[in-house]
Amino acid sequence: MSDPIGTIVDLVAAIEPHGYIAVSEHLLWTQYDGASNLAAYNPEHPPTWWGRFFDYL
Repeated sequence: MSDPIGTIVDLVAAIEPHGYIAVSEHLLWTQYDGASNLAAYNPEHPPTWWGRFFDYL
């Protein structure tokens, strides 16, 4: 079985030299508080940082 911590460390070491930053997924699900065109969102499902970065996928 592989070591998940070692895998994360290896991943971060591989992406950082290319200017990328690893962000924990739970932070992406917090409410988006920046400027956006999402004024008419459903109040039960406010915009998140995940939607801000990955909604177009």
